[in-house]
Amino acid sequence: MNDNRVNDIKKLIEFYFSDSNLRKDKFLFNLIQTNNGGWIDLSTILEFQKIKSIINNNTLTNEELDQTFKDSKLLILNQDRNKIKRIEWPIKELTQLEIKEIDEKTIYIEPITTNISTPDLIRKLLLQSPTSSSSSSSSSSSSSSSSTSLTSLEQKETNDNYNDSLIQHISIPKYSDKTLKGFAFVEFINKDIANQIINNIDSNPSKYENLIVLSKFEWLEKKRLFSYLNNPSRFLKISNIPTIIPTTTINNNNNNNSDDELKVINPNESISSNNNNYDSNKILKMNKPCLWKFFDEQTNITVSFLDYISGSNKAILKFSSQLDIQNAIDQFQLGEIKFYNNILTITHLSDSEINSLKQRTQSHEKSKFGKKHYNNNNNNNNNNNNNNNNNNNNNNNNNNNNNNNNNNNNNNNNNNNNDNNNNNKRKRD
Repeated sequence: MNDNRVNDIKKLIEFYFSDSNLRKDKFLFNLIQTNNGGWIDLSTILEFQKIKSIINNNTLTNEELDQTFKDSKLLILNQDRNKIKRIEWPIKELTQLEIKEIDEKTIYIEPITTNISTPDLIRKLLLQSPTSSSSSSSSSSSSSSSSTSLTSLEQKETNDNYNDSLIQHISIPKYSDKTLKGFAFVEFINKDIANQIINNIDSNPSKYENLIVLSKFEWLEKKRLFSYLNNPSRFLKISNIPTIIPTTTINNNNNNNSDDELKVINPNESISSNNNNYDSNKILKMNKPCLWKFFDEQTNITVSFLDYISGSNKAILKFSSQLDIQNAIDQFQLGEIKFYNNILTITHLSDSEINSLKQRTQSHEKSKFGKKHYNNNNNNNNNNNNNNNNNNNNNNNNNNNNNNNNNNNNNNNNNNNNDNNNNNKRKRD
């Protein structure tokens, strides 16, 4: 009997059936929940890839099975040695303090591409040794120590992927068709390691596939602020809009300054205090037509509704489809929408603002629909009148044709009668 192999299998199976893993492993949780008494076929568990790699195509002997579950405080083996179950079920609910502790040691990363689409690939990427900094002796020493710590833990991770590893769990959300949603959550053994990984990625993003990384707390706050983006109403609130429109004065070669022409500077032009074209004395408030023109001509996002108060630095946009709003969100988040010197950003839209906008847009759409319906009725009436006129014309034509045909027939009959009379006269003569 191989004691090391027995210990490795025991640790791994106990990890799979632990409270922390079952809260995230829906497959195994549902398997326990739906089976009678919580008994699970041992053959199912032994098919898990990590356990198969330890067993290495060698079946476990009865002695090894007994030894695996002999002193376990979590699992028991049935007498036939073909099923196992948890001693305690269901798993206990987490307290608020425990949830907070888990969130403290969890990070959010995106984008998840095909290069890092599995837990093993993410683990390998995050646990690589960070580049040492040589900016100062103290920072170099600190970085070196950090690197050594991660290297040793990385080596441990290779051989030990369960409850005492550096990474406790990796969640990669997917859609129903199994395609990636593009982000992942990684839970570490403690918050210090999580913060260290965040610092490593921020300091050298190219080394980590240019990942965007946030602590779980930061992610929860952003989710709270921007949860309205999942609303099917498709509203988006933006901020940092210039409150004035930069202008320039065109001299008409006239001594009278009142004849000078005021011209709006193109949004593509960069405005600075040293720009000779910029006339700071001519103040023109930002207005809705100017904002509409900017979105229509200077961006490639499609806005269907714009709510804006002249001179404000915020506006609310509505989009016709989820594809349109997602395209806009992507560009705003990447900082690609720039109006003069200002990069437009997404901001929080309150529930009261959403409800107010819904009522206004619904009443607007109803009035438009009513007018359209009225026009359609008029068109239908006109079409009916036209059809009636056409029918009348057809009837008149038919009557005229019939009358003409009758007249022709009568003429033909008269001609025939004349011919008969002439023939009779010849016979008499």
